[in-house]
Amino acid sequence: MLRALLVSIAITAAWSADAQVDLRPVVREGDPVPALGDGVVVDRFGGLNGFGGFSPSLGNDGTVAFAVLLAGPGVNFANNEAILRGRKGEPLEVIARTGDQAPGFPPGVTLDVTGPPTIGKDGRIRFDTFVNTPTGSDRVEYITDASGRALPYLVPPADVSHIVQGGELTSTNIWTTNVRGALISSGFIRTTNPDDPTIGVVFIDDPTDGFSLVYRSDEPLPGLPANVSPQFISQGNSVLTESGHTAFRVELSGSTVGSANRNAIYRRLNGGPLEYIARSQDPIPGENPGVTFSFSSMDNPLLQESGELIFYSIRSGTSMPGQLARTLFSVSPSGEYGILATAGIAPPGTPDGEVIDQLRPLRTEPTQDGTIGVAGRFEDVGDDFYALLAQDGTMRVVAFDGPALPQITPESKLIGFRAVGLNDRGQFVFSAFVDPLPNLPRSGEAVLATDATGSVHPLALIGMTVDADPDPSVTDPRELRQIFDRFELNDAGDVLLWVDFTFTGQQALFLAKVPDDSCPADTNGDGQLSPNDFNAWILAFNNQSPECDQNGDGDCRQNDFNAWILNFNAGC
Repeated sequence: MLRALLVSIAITAAWSADAQVDLRPVVREGDPVPALGDGVVVDRFGGLNGFGGFSPSLGNDGTVAFAVLLAGPGVNFANNEAILRGRKGEPLEVIARTGDQAPGFPPGVTLDVTGPPTIGKDGRIRFDTFVNTPTGSDRVEYITDASGRALPYLVPPADVSHIVQGGELTSTNIWTTNVRGALISSGFIRTTNPDDPTIGVVFIDDPTDGFSLVYRSDEPLPGLPANVSPQFISQGNSVLTESGHTAFRVELSGSTVGSANRNAIYRRLNGGPLEYIARSQDPIPGENPGVTFSFSSMDNPLLQESGELIFYSIRSGTSMPGQLARTLFSVSPSGEYGILATAGIAPPGTPDGEVIDQLRPLRTEPTQDGTIGVAGRFEDVGDDFYALLAQDGTMRVVAFDGPALPQITPESKLIGFRAVGLNDRGQFVFSAFVDPLPNLPRSGEAVLATDATGSVHPLALIGMTVDADPDPSVTDPRELRQIFDRFELNDAGDVLLWVDFTFTGQQALFLAKVPDDSCPADTNGDGQLSPNDFNAWILAFNNQSPECDQNGDGDCRQNDFNAWILNFNAGC
């Protein structure tokens, strides 16, 4: 709890002129891109034709990837878009740039529009782009290798005759990657069958197990009548675990399909057959006759590393109160159905006199121990909340509208949530509005984190002053005017924030650190504080090892000695 306390104190004091805020600048608009020559700079974040706007990505090692528009000598409309990578203490690297030779293609084929990148759990960067070929413009997926070099992934038309006889993969769309580098993708295959010349596919490409088909549109899905077929499977409906399990929700079509029975959920355990899990209006296993999954509420599934599947639906046709009908279901690897949680309860952290009225699982991956995030609303006051739900069904509310935040100001309180993140260690980060903020007689955006006790700690607030220059030898104090709600949280507890500054409107990316309950002053790791830890810190400083970083800014510098003294005096 020590670091959480120190971070809270630092934030509370951040409004004095000489206060230091634990935010590390990564890049600002206007910063140079040395790899592209003198004078070439980041003009602004996002591309002219980026897919979905600006969406920076954060890897587990602290690497940041993002799309930009460039400016400077030699930059014009034909080459002003790029994907860059930023690493601590290193110049910005260019992953791809419009107008450059397209990697993996014959000379003269160039990259056209670069879309926003995503860093997978394996550390590789993937992105969409178009390539200009003699016959037109083709969309291609790229993914970097271990050295950071961009390589085309299954360049269309790719031979997949080992999957579909005579088939050529004409397009792909990578959905996600896992820590082993496996990909789950969708695409289209051109076949030699005149009656069905193009089929849609969902497949997994694993560096160890190879290419395997999950689904093909010209074959029936298990569990469905002959006159029912899938209509829509998308990236947002699917999940891929590190062990290779996958699950997805599909929208169905057919003469007997309507709005009441169009959703179905499927699962495939690693290497096994596709399993039919549930469909809206199906009878619920273990319930009384007539009790079915509601047609309007079957959500996208979550999947544990064990293969246990979790999804939300309402139990329709029951005489129980509406709250208790709102249910999180679980399906074991062997196919046994169970109820993980329902509304109508008051778990720890719930305000006095309140019960949960609504709940749904968050679209975040389960933690290492199987905990999932839950969002919902309380019954009487209608306040939103976030909670953590363990695999045994134990739930704990970690944040909700209304509580005081004295670590900001005596009058401050949460008044609305915007975005949320949950990492593998169970650290929970969310953006919200806080009213009021220091020096601002109104509400404003904030990014906050919860620790193991449920205490809320601010990471960034609009109106705070930060050092905006990525060069640690230069000080450039700026005031935050806006914090955008597209933040990223990695498994190391780093939070990537996208902000802009008052007066200039200049935008920047910063890294913050989630407070934890470790004891950083115990530098030698023997479980107790003693003078030996001072010698261990000196050794860590000389070796630039992680134990040197006592203030959580990601660096090992002389000011970490002062932080170590504070940590030591505060105890553990």
